[in-house]
Amino acid sequence: MKKSDWLEDEIHIVSVNPVPFGLTGPALSLLSFAALLVAGYESLAFVRQHLPFIALVILGPSALVILTRTWRWRAHRITVTSHRVQISHGTLRRKTDSVYFDFVVGVFTQRRVRDRLVRRGGVTIETQQGPLYLGTFRHPDSLVRVIQHQRDAYSRDAIPLDTTFDFEMPAPYTPRLVRRRSHRRAEDE
Repeated sequence: MKKSDWLEDEIHIVSVNPVPFGLTGPALSLLSFAALLVAGYESLAFVRQHLPFIALVILGPSALVILTRTWRWRAHRITVTSHRVQISHGTLRRKTDSVYFDFVVGVFTQRRVRDRLVRRGGVTIETQQGPLYLGTFRHPDSLVRVIQHQRDAYSRDAIPLDTTFDFEMPAPYTPRLVRRRSHRRAEDE
């Protein structure tokens, strides 16, 4: 988030990245392929002769997947300021979305039992246009409290506490009386 995009009285509160996902499988495959490469180096002469090429072919794809997923994870950032929540994501085609606190209806988390044990969960902002999922974070309740506190502080700042309101007497209301004849009287006469 560039400082030039901020309002003049906007203050940076916190910036967080979501929890990395999809790194466990490629990391385990990289370690297992590395162990196989070491075992092959110790027992086979062909592997010893062509080690750089075999290492590139065997370890390269897993390392590439780990690198791209880490890059994508680091490129996703949530920034909370005194006026808005900004979501930035994307590496080559960078995209930023801003939600001003005027449009935030509520903030809540989704957590399963496993997520509660490892202290992480998903955070969703409910806006007037619909829900906006921010991602999975460590300590999501803390992020929700920060957003909720800033939203409440922003709504309190809309009207200063020392504002005085004058009562203006509205124009007097004069009801208009409409007299109607009763149908019973006409029948009785």
